[in-house]
Amino acid sequence: MIAIYIDADACPVKQEIYRVAERHAGKGVALKVFVVSNAPIAVPRDDMIERVVVGAGMDEADNWIAERARRGDIVITADVPLASRAVKAGAEVIAPNGKPFSEESMGMALAPTQEFGIPTEPYQFPAQLRAWETIPPLFDRASPLRSSHLRDPVGPQLGFASESFIDELAHAAGKDTVAFRLTHLRDPRAIAAITACADHFGWQPRIAASSRAATAVTTGRGFAYAQRGQTIVALAVEVEVNGSTGRVWPRRWTVAHDCGLVINPQGLRLCIEGNIVQGSSRALWEEVTFDHANVTSLDWLGYPILDLTEAPDTIDILLLDRPELPPSGAGEGSIRPVAAAIGNAIFDATGIRLRRAPFTPERIKAAIG
Repeated sequence: MIAIYIDADACPVKQEIYRVAERHAGKGVALKVFVVSNAPIAVPRDDMIERVVVGAGMDEADNWIAERARRGDIVITADVPLASRAVKAGAEVIAPNGKPFSEESMGMALAPTQEFGIPTEPYQFPAQLRAWETIPPLFDRASPLRSSHLRDPVGPQLGFASESFIDELAHAAGKDTVAFRLTHLRDPRAIAAITACADHFGWQPRIAASSRAATAVTTGRGFAYAQRGQTIVALAVEVEVNGSTGRVWPRRWTVAHDCGLVINPQGLRLCIEGNIVQGSSRALWEEVTFDHANVTSLDWLGYPILDLTEAPDTIDILLLDRPELPPSGAGEGSIRPVAAAIGNAIFDATGIRLRRAPFTPERIKAAIG
């Protein structure tokens, strides 16, 4: 007998599966369809179809199917970890869109440059070595953790690393971080955005972390720049760091935004404001936690986000309209440099360079000591 296991909670093609099974059963094929879900689901009244309701745990349905699927059985799922287990057991695994899973096809068996592209580097240095490496086990066969893109996939990570290090280089060279950037940029649009942002913010040249106050609550300023496609963004932020509580509050922002032709200024401003707030939330709080088997951040207590008491006082936005250029998009560009700007401001306030986000109170207090 062929067993067909449906990972049913999120399966959009259950009715199609029933019809195909009924057609083959009518040809004399011995079939049994198991509709496996965490909550009761209505199924046809047919001895060939059996409803299986498992516990409410995240992987209960997966485990039930994986423990029973054998060679010759069929599993219908969009879940990569379940598909991997069923394929290893010898079952035929099909996604709801009809795509078959196999050891060769699961995950993203692509070269990193095919999927994400080589990171751009706008700064010009006389000697430069660029490298791009992806962890093969997580890339080639998919992470065991279910994942989905947040806004600007890969961008905040690259921006945090690059713009934090540029800030670090400026400090090591004894230079103001804005002046250091301008020295090593050649793109006139990038120079214009950085200059406009710094001027509007009221940026006064000095070396970062050179005027720290010996108090529990200190303030600092940070700068970051990013380019996404043809969209250019420069950010300046003033943060307040409470060394006793570990609280970081990015209270004042200036954003210079160049996305070519501006079509809807009000909509664009709202989009940028949303990026700053969401980017701050990701930089300060948002982190998926997990153990050896499961995700453990399952609610808003385990996965906190920015609340209203932590929202910035001001977000000043400069729209650098360029009617001679086509619009290049604004949905994601301004979120890319947010974490770097906040991290650089924390360094200016405390003299401590944080190399891991989010900058939670626990990490701040541990770093300050």
